[in-house]
Amino acid sequence: MSTTRTTRPGPLPRSWKRLSLLPFCLAGAMAGSSSCVFLPPGTSVKGLSALSGEPPVVLSPPPSLGVHPDGSPARAGGMEPVWQGGTRDADLIHVALRASLDFESGRIVGTVQNAFRSLRAGTDRIRLHSRGIEIREVTGGDGQALGYRERDGFLEISLETPMAVGDEASIEVEFSATPASGYHSSLTRGEEFAPSAHGSSFPDGLRPWIPTWDAPGELATMDTQIVLRDDLSAVANGVLIAVDTLPGAGPGQKVFTWRSLTEIPVRSMAIAAGAFDTFAAKAGETELYFHLPAGTDPETAQRTFGESTAVLEYFTRKLGRPFPFPRYDQAVLSDLPALMLDGASLTMIDATELPSVADELDDRRERPRRTVARGAARKWFGAWLAPLQERHRWLLDGLALTLELDYESRVRGLPEVELEWDSLRDSVIRRSEERLVVESSEGVVVALAREEMAERAAWVLRILRARLGEETFWRLIQAFVGRDTGRLVTVEDFRRLCLSLTGLDIGPEIAQWTGRVTVPELHIRFQRRSVKGVGESLGIVVDQVQPGPLFRVSLPIEVHFAGGIVRFEELVIDKKTNLVIVPLDDRVVDVAIDPEGVVLASFSIEKDDASWIAQGSLSRSSIDRARALPRLDELSATSEEARAALIRILRMSPEPSLRERTTQWMRFQGPACNLALKQAAAEDLSPLVRRAALHSLLQRFAQGDWIPGADELELFLQMEQRETSPAVLEKLEQIRKTVPQSE
Repeated sequence: MSTTRTTRPGPLPRSWKRLSLLPFCLAGAMAGSSSCVFLPPGTSVKGLSALSGEPPVVLSPPPSLGVHPDGSPARAGGMEPVWQGGTRDADLIHVALRASLDFESGRIVGTVQNAFRSLRAGTDRIRLHSRGIEIREVTGGDGQALGYRERDGFLEISLETPMAVGDEASIEVEFSATPASGYHSSLTRGEEFAPSAHGSSFPDGLRPWIPTWDAPGELATMDTQIVLRDDLSAVANGVLIAVDTLPGAGPGQKVFTWRSLTEIPVRSMAIAAGAFDTFAAKAGETELYFHLPAGTDPETAQRTFGESTAVLEYFTRKLGRPFPFPRYDQAVLSDLPALMLDGASLTMIDATELPSVADELDDRRERPRRTVARGAARKWFGAWLAPLQERHRWLLDGLALTLELDYESRVRGLPEVELEWDSLRDSVIRRSEERLVVESSEGVVVALAREEMAERAAWVLRILRARLGEETFWRLIQAFVGRDTGRLVTVEDFRRLCLSLTGLDIGPEIAQWTGRVTVPELHIRFQRRSVKGVGESLGIVVDQVQPGPLFRVSLPIEVHFAGGIVRFEELVIDKKTNLVIVPLDDRVVDVAIDPEGVVLASFSIEKDDASWIAQGSLSRSSIDRARALPRLDELSATSEEARAALIRILRMSPEPSLRERTTQWMRFQGPACNLALKQAAAEDLSPLVRRAALHSLLQRFAQGDWIPGADELELFLQMEQRETSPAVLEKLEQIRKTVPQSE
């Protein structure tokens, strides 16, 4: 009897509130204000007191350039920011953007005010990044025009009077741009979500669309004003403090004003605009807002963002620090250049992440939950803690990915996520074979793309986690997040903190994994020996065969004996050829290499067929069983035991991803293979496994290894009638169209 699991959306949670087309939380600029008001079209700030029962919030001048509103220093820790080009003359402390979005032409037009504090005596010029932006006018704080020139991607502005150390100055630039990257708007996109616009630092920084100091190691407070027609909404970092028709806005237009009184990385500036339906929830003291294309039903909103509260609350407990910002906005837009774009307190998600009413969430490989978790993790690691220089970003990206996968292990179970770690290992190895090593003078890899380096960084942290243990590792991460020596961080900061808390110097470990793009390639073979004073022994020979320098690797192994005894050993591999002698108390059934998957290395292992079959059949480790699949596939051509091992993994493994992976290796001939795949297609609880089994059957039909009978075709017709997964239904339809039907 077949069993099919169906996932149905529940009603909108009680804690969620649905707001309408122009819905926003009107939050005061002062700490502690959290009154939420729906702003109907046409409502002005003057009319808000009648709606909220409180005085209206009006846009006030930017906070003091020298201190935060609470009186604390503007830059905690006194750390002087440094860019790769050297120490700068001035420190950017506040950015105020006011922009009008022209959806028809794709232009952004406006002014940006950059406020600086001088770091040197005699500062007489300010440089801003600007590439391809039309500069219309540059003025000082007194409104007087300033001289400027554009050269080599910079806007160089001459000051009227040189600045002393600590002096503050404000420069306003009037500009317009139709950028090729960073900012994009569109009036029409077929039938999907138009008009809409988005702007961020991906992929080329802010410099194609905002003239500002666009570099890592820069924290500033921020105001963002976006002028739009009155049926659209704008979202940015911070809190929304006003929606009004202000001087300069045309008829039928509104100005959305957002403010971040918490310093944020300048490169995390982001805006989103469009016709949104908005839903609201809370996670602790943090207000959550979800902006989806107008007309989105509540069930789709719930399927997309329903786990946001649980994600933030879990991360808060795990890190020992609440969400860094009073408000968190997530907006769905079309045609993003990546699946997700980061702001400080804003995450933009591509509309392809929206699961339709017909979708089974399991079809989507844990998305959009994974996207929601990744965006939230980067608010702690990237927006709150920010890299002092770009070469330190890999650590924060690795911490964010580690946190994301830790939440996944809570939801899906540790064995499933362990298999994902192993897939990440394969990805790092594959990419290391494709890349050349490009090193900076500090010896840190800068050639890898951000996603590639995040995977490698997460693996470096996984190695550290295995050495320290769970409790000590997370105590270290909590201390790093809660550090009081400044939010601009370096890899050396993390190294020093680890040394002080644990006594472990991870500097050499970091250097060997991030100072080059290669990974260890370990060739392992076994030798039976008779050793004087020891007796019968097993020699384990490990050769490092990768090009370039040697690695130092701790390699755990398990020796399984026939009587059921398991001996655990940890080998230190630091030479070209390494030999370890293990006394034999009984007949050896198998030797498992890195069974828990905590070593970043590629393995080639010479062992007999019976040991491979034992690894696939008997190992308690899902990673160990998964790594046996390719060899079991080879052996299954002639070995009945190997075929039985493959079928056992497909039928009995508790991890859906391992069962799905096993369908790819079910390639031996004969009815036993076809039967196992048909049973998986009809009965497995995971739609991903059902779909993969049907795909394997189609491949076998194309190769002539499976010719279905009338009873089998009838079974597939019955499956098609009761199946709910779109991904599985697609494969069933493909079988119906591909396989000839019986007369």
